[in-house]
Amino acid sequence: MYLLCVILGLVFATFVVECVLVHVLSSWYIPNLLIILVVFFNLYRGTRYSLVAGILAGLFKDSFSAGPFGLYTFAFIIAVFFTTLMKMYIYQPGVMASRILLVFIVTIGYVTTYWIIQLMFTSLAFPSVFLYILVPEVGLTTLIAPVAFKKYRQCALRLFA
Repeated sequence: MYLLCVILGLVFATFVVECVLVHVLSSWYIPNLLIILVVFFNLYRGTRYSLVAGILAGLFKDSFSAGPFGLYTFAFIIAVFFTTLMKMYIYQPGVMASRILLVFIVTIGYVTTYWIIQLMFTSLAFPSVFLYILVPEVGLTTLIAPVAFKKYRQCALRLFA
């Protein structure tokens, strides 16, 4: 139960930071901190805890989005299982480059999954989605991943000790 509360607290805090960044920065250039958190839990605690974090992250994002409810939750669940699959081939413990590459690949998968499903409900131009959503989100999420991993690790060491 304690672990569930810690996961809920970290997901909520990360969601609040993302919301603040949306208002501080331009809405096109926001790193996806929740996907980094989901990857972090997958690497350090396993698929089960990552799935809990992914479902909570998806529910938070779904609650505050104007799109169809459940779309973010589904995309985060797909990202959790994609992370589990990819970490068998990419992740090497103790190597930051493998974590960054994993975040890069999972973010591409997450954004692609979300916008392919979103395509069922709206009409979107692929070049616009690629140029204004995929490239900035993947780039910034990958750039911020090393710093976020260090901060999440510090929090986890204090909270899970």
